[in-house]
Amino acid sequence: MTVKLMADLGKNKKATEVSKSDAKIKRVRKTRRLVIPQTYFARNNSMALILPSYHVVDAGHHSEHSVSDRIHHSEYVEHSQPQSYEQAEVKGKQSVNPQPTTQPAMVTDEFLPKHQTENTGGHHYHYIDHYGNFVTPLTGVLSYGQFTTAAVTTTDSHSNTNTSTQPNTSYLTPPVIGVPESGTVKEDTALVTHGTIDAHSAQKGTGLTFTPDNVHGQYGEFALDKDSGEWSYTLDNSHHQNLALGETHTETLHVTITNTAGVSVYQDITVTVQGTNDTPVITSQTQHGATKEDGTLFVQGQVTATDVDHGAVLTYTPDNLQGHYGVFSLNSSTGKWHYTLDNNAHQALAQGESHTETLLVTVTDDKGAMNTQQVIVTVEGTNDKPVLHSDVHTGDVNEDGTLFVRGQVLATDVDHNNKLTYTSGNHHENYGSFTLNPDSGTWTYTLDNAHHQALAQGEVHTESMLVTVTDDKGATVTENIQVTITGTNDKPVITSNAQAATVKEDDVLFVDGQVTATDVDHHAVLTYTPDSLKGTYGTFVLNQSSGKWHYTLDNNAHQALAEGESHVETMLVTVTDDQGATTTQQVSVTVEGTNDKPVLHADTHTGSVNEDGTLFARGQVLATDVDHNSKLTYTAGSEHGTYGDFTLNTDSGTWTYTLDNQHHQDLAAGETHTESMLVTVTDDKGATVTETVQITVTGTNDKPVITSNAQAATVKEDD
Repeated sequence: MTVKLMADLGKNKKATEVSKSDAKIKRVRKTRRLVIPQTYFARNNSMALILPSYHVVDAGHHSEHSVSDRIHHSEYVEHSQPQSYEQAEVKGKQSVNPQPTTQPAMVTDEFLPKHQTENTGGHHYHYIDHYGNFVTPLTGVLSYGQFTTAAVTTTDSHSNTNTSTQPNTSYLTPPVIGVPESGTVKEDTALVTHGTIDAHSAQKGTGLTFTPDNVHGQYGEFALDKDSGEWSYTLDNSHHQNLALGETHTETLHVTITNTAGVSVYQDITVTVQGTNDTPVITSQTQHGATKEDGTLFVQGQVTATDVDHGAVLTYTPDNLQGHYGVFSLNSSTGKWHYTLDNNAHQALAQGESHTETLLVTVTDDKGAMNTQQVIVTVEGTNDKPVLHSDVHTGDVNEDGTLFVRGQVLATDVDHNNKLTYTSGNHHENYGSFTLNPDSGTWTYTLDNAHHQALAQGEVHTESMLVTVTDDKGATVTENIQVTITGTNDKPVITSNAQAATVKEDDVLFVDGQVTATDVDHHAVLTYTPDSLKGTYGTFVLNQSSGKWHYTLDNNAHQALAEGESHVETMLVTVTDDQGATTTQQVSVTVEGTNDKPVLHADTHTGSVNEDGTLFARGQVLATDVDHNSKLTYTAGSEHGTYGDFTLNTDSGTWTYTLDNQHHQDLAAGETHTESMLVTVTDDKGATVTETVQITVTGTNDKPVITSNAQAATVKEDD
């Protein structure tokens, strides 16, 4: 049999081919072993091979079943990832790339996975893996391309053997390892285990390198010396208490062992972590409760505990459930407890007297470890409360009448030498103040009459004051005191400012305002009425619901008031509520006179002038004023027209227009131009009226004027 090994020198790939050589590999009925190990390539382009023993059929014997020319090779190295090689012809520097497989040590259909059997066509096949027990090892080191010879023994189904020596390629031997390392740690006890990996190099004088995959375990940490292979595992005890007694966990460290030629094998270190039983831990707060006679008759709580061990089951048991004043109950699965006071049978405890009931709860896990917590319940006595002699106390006060009322709350207490105290509740009276004697229970209610006038006639309001009677032990009883307040009618109150206004002849002819009033009585309705609506110079109007008023001056009938002269009109408004109470306010309106403006006697004044003819025109603006002793003044809007000047007498209104004939010769014959001059007449109070004076200017024909120089020139004969 020949084993050929080829490699790509540049890429350091791996390839393995098992060929038929001069013989056929046959099936045999007998049990046989066939292991083709890992082929290793070092960086110096040398390679290593270890050949185990092979049980095959030589070509010289009879055939049974033929095998394909190339065997699909799978390999298995302990604790490593299985790999396989595809069938391929390997020549020169070509290589075959490995492909993963899950079938370790399996050669096509000829061999089954380890420790399995199969019956096919009457033949029995059985595969036994045989790692580490090599029959024909090759030793030594050769360069790439050199050959060495190794004897390979083949055995047929008739137990005939044949030993053949075939040339093989150069090799390097991988490291040799012993039994895998293991150790044990135990929670709370043995926290560290250690050892040294049993491995050595097949080549004398060369060392090994130990490389871990991941030193962080689930429950602790590995440490590995890369040169010596010494290792240790330390359990993280404080953070990992959850393994129960008898429970284990396995931590595994995968170690790669490599020699100086770069050839590697693999070894696993396994550490077993063993758990121990942990005592339950009480997690509940202090278990303390209280019951009270005639008050809180039962109380409950829960004792809680945890156990870090996986699957731990806790049980809660009491020491004694029967108390002196009541009975406990306890849930053995949850730790919930309940205490009930036997109230009817135990009234003897006085105020301030107490008794303590205790229950000891033991928490036990399923391995027998236990812890305890005590439950304490305090039973307290109570005091009997005072007793009132009457349920209701009442009184009456009246607005602007009876302003206070008095009474007394009477109570007794059956307890010996008990002192009673009377207090009023935290209340705010709406209409008055309440005072109470804390020793005797006498009380007084005083109406705050000045600030509380809002109750209408016959309207009532009830004040309720709570009086608490307390004995020296704090027991209380309450009494409600009710005081009825009856209202009276209050008259309206004027809220508007003084009602004064002004109208003016020929100017402001009307004015308005509003009389307003309020009434403090709830839901009061007010009515506004006048004494007289007719004035001397005009008329009033009044809205009886709102108090709004209006005054209108009769301007056409009353022009006699001169500038600065005035007259006052008055109206008295009475405000009445729905109970007949009244109040009044006066409305005053001042009527002022105005000045009448002057009156013209003619609307238009005209005149005429002619170029180179009549050069001026005269006239007079006439006006009068009906106001006594009025003085009129005449003023011109402008003294200069386009073609002449305008003069005006300010006292008499006479006027003159003079044509500027020398400078205005441009009007043609029959052409006219109208000058308009505005005259304003003003009286002594500033009233004015205006008049327009119109002057017509007529042109004449003017002869032409020579504007050229003397016209003289010279001519010359023959020139």
